Amino acid sequence: MFEEIKKLKSIKLKPSQVAKKLNIDNRTVKKYWNMSEADFLNLLSTFSKNKPASKLDFFKSDILEYLNTFHDFTAAQIFDSLKEKNSNFSLSESSVRKYVANLKK
Repeated sequence: MFEEIKKLKSIKLKPSQVAKKLNIDNRTVKKYWNMSEADFLNLLSTFSKNKPASKLDFFKSDILEYLNTFHDFTAAQIFDSLKEKNSNFSLSESSVRKYVANLKK
């Protein structure tokens, strides 16, 4: 998005025109409008540092094993298997579903 905003800025569009063309909020365009590439990369690095590790990362090897061994395993089946295998497993099924979906990507 940063590059698209900069490209449209270089062809002399106004921030409101860029926002309309990219179908994003005007405040987002203004945030990146005068930002340098170094500042943008700095911003990206702070996002990745602030992201907490998932509680499911602890079970990642088990989940990958299920996915590799049983190709048609659903996230619900993985959730049930994790719950059976680990008595202290307290995460929700929807959390497991999202985590498995991200792993499959």
